[in-house]
Amino acid sequence: MKTIRQIADEIGVSKTAVNKQIANLGLRSGLRKNGNQFAIDEHQEALIKQAFSEKSQTEIENQTQT
Repeated sequence: MKTIRQIADEIGVSKTAVNKQIANLGLRSGLRKNGNQFAIDEHQEALIKQAFSEKSQTEIENQTQT
């Protein structure tokens, strides 16, 4: 299990960006609270990273088209 901060650091984005993806993916209700941090399991982590991967791929394609 990882925290939002750990995932943000791995991907190279802010905690806010990770929080927005969690909300967009509808994962908020599935997160577990560990003290004052959210614990994200491996499946949720994979979904979040995949969403960022798809987003960056779309941005690259848009820049190429311009």
